[in-house]
Amino acid sequence: MENDIQRHECQVLDVSSDGAKLLADIDAPIGTTFRLSVGPEAAVRRKCEVLWRKGRMIGAKFLA
Repeated sequence: MENDIQRHECQVLDVSSDGAKLLADIDAPIGTTFRLSVGPEAAVRRKCEVLWRKGRMIGAKFLA
């Protein structure tokens, strides 16, 4: 952990202008906020909130 940042790998199953559907092995309850980047060194990270969970699938909306 660096600067209180935890990094987790996930697979992006779908993405739109409003959010993304992810496949991940992390415990992220509904309401959890996080930043999503498309690569380990990506400069752009989108702030997200978990809207729903179904097993390993996570539905997240992008926040402003």
